[in-house]
Amino acid sequence: MQPARCNEGRACPRWFVGTSGWQYRHWQGVFYPPGLKSAGWLSFYIRHFSTLELNVTFYRQVRSSTFQKWYEAVPEGFRFSVKMSRFITHIRRLDVDVDTLDKFFEGVRVLADKLGVVLIQLPPSLKFDPALLRQFFSRLDPGIRYTLEARNKTFLSDEVFDILRQSNIAWCVSETAGRYPYAEALTAAFVYLRLHGRERLYASEYRDDELAGLADKIRSWGRDAFVYFALDEGALSRLRDAVHKSFSGSIEWNNESRTYLVSYRSVFLKGGFEARDWVVVVSQSREDAFASLSRFTRSFILIFLLTLGTVLFFSSIQIRRNLVPLTRLREGTRRIAQGDFESRVQVRSGDEFEELATSFNAMYRTTWGNSSGPSMTWATWCDCSSPPSTATR
Repeated sequence: MQPARCNEGRACPRWFVGTSGWQYRHWQGVFYPPGLKSAGWLSFYIRHFSTLELNVTFYRQVRSSTFQKWYEAVPEGFRFSVKMSRFITHIRRLDVDVDTLDKFFEGVRVLADKLGVVLIQLPPSLKFDPALLRQFFSRLDPGIRYTLEARNKTFLSDEVFDILRQSNIAWCVSETAGRYPYAEALTAAFVYLRLHGRERLYASEYRDDELAGLADKIRSWGRDAFVYFALDEGALSRLRDAVHKSFSGSIEWNNESRTYLVSYRSVFLKGGFEARDWVVVVSQSREDAFASLSRFTRSFILIFLLTLGTVLFFSSIQIRRNLVPLTRLREGTRRIAQGDFESRVQVRSGDEFEELATSFNAMYRTTWGNSSGPSMTWATWCDCSSPPSTATR
């Protein structure tokens, strides 16, 4: 926006108001019109806001061609603020050389006159080190505006504010529902505000009277202001609140008329990370969760029936395989009992029954030989007083 003229020929402070990020699918139908494709979101956004805070640059290196596309998509007077790479702030923790900074600014400089402020957000575990802070600021391009968002209480000191004033770097006035340090220190020719919630982080809305109070405060500061809201996690914040209220490790969460089954675990992280511990949340709708169980139940029943049928089939084969030789051996024994000494027992089972039949036939040959008559009497062979009758077995 173009500055208005104030009394005594001075330019009035300019206010740039926008949001932290704009590519949020859950804004569809709430802010973005239903059916508007994501490619048209930025064009719609710039009709309502005069600035945009880019958070994607915190997570990855953005190509210069992408910055050029953004530059051409917005009107004159629009401002992009850019969040510095986490490699610089969270991994290297400000201990970087000029080449590393130049690599980050290679694409950022494409924004030229539409570049607002570069946000330097520090991890909560990083404590104030005056030598480190001075060294880092000395390596920054003085032609770019910067703001420092410190999240460790050791930065709430006059020494920090003095160092910022010497480099014309704004202290970031950040409302985070009390989670991180808050101070209203004026350290540069402009102010930078991140309004992420007073009662609940990323969730609580600002009432009209609260907004009016903020406007009066910014007006009293009498300098350019960059103001960004981040109230984009309504559903996620409700989930987070439910997690913190539950101690069981699992909860049920209702959202958009669906019930979700949620499990979560706390994960401890070393001090170099932004947070000391994270909560990892995995959720699945009740319908989806029990659909898998239902499919498993049906599959289990089918597998069980197939397995049972297979077992019964092969069992019947094995039982028949055992019964046939037993029947033949029993039949041979019956014929001998009836005085039929000419028969043989034929068994081809390949197991102990075939061996038993072979022994049975060998006993016959030993007893009767190959002659037409027996070599001993029946009574001698069976140690009986008389041959058995057909009634005797």
